[in-house]
Amino acid sequence: MIVALARLSLYIPHSHSLKEKRAVVRKIVDRIQARFKMHVAEVGGQDTWQRAVLGFAVVGSDARKAGQLADELVRAIQSLAEGEVIAIDRDTLRFGDDEAQVGAPLAADPRPGWGSAGSDGEGGGGDL
Repeated sequence: MIVALARLSLYIPHSHSLKEKRAVVRKIVDRIQARFKMHVAEVGGQDTWQRAVLGFAVVGSDARKAGQLADELVRAIQSLAEGEVIAIDRDTLRFGDDEAQVGAPLAADPRPGWGSAGSDGEGGGGDL
């Protein structure tokens, strides 16, 4: 599994209140969701008037396709931003075993509450 991550820092100079800044962020988030059927979240700068940090992740099985979609989302956010994108941080991670077979049991994770048979006996993930 491939995970392409991006974090964009925005500077919104015309914003003079949290309400104004949140309206700008909401507009970007809503338009991205409508156009791409994907979610973008404000992941930083929540208590500042003129700064917002937006983040998203793209998950797929092909690194090239995940990267292309992440690039398209970054360009869309840049075009929608009512201000300046001052920083873009990107990363691509490979998660899990590419050779795993469908239906094969998951390996138990030694951390409590993680893996196929967590310490809570429920077999689910832990609190994130």
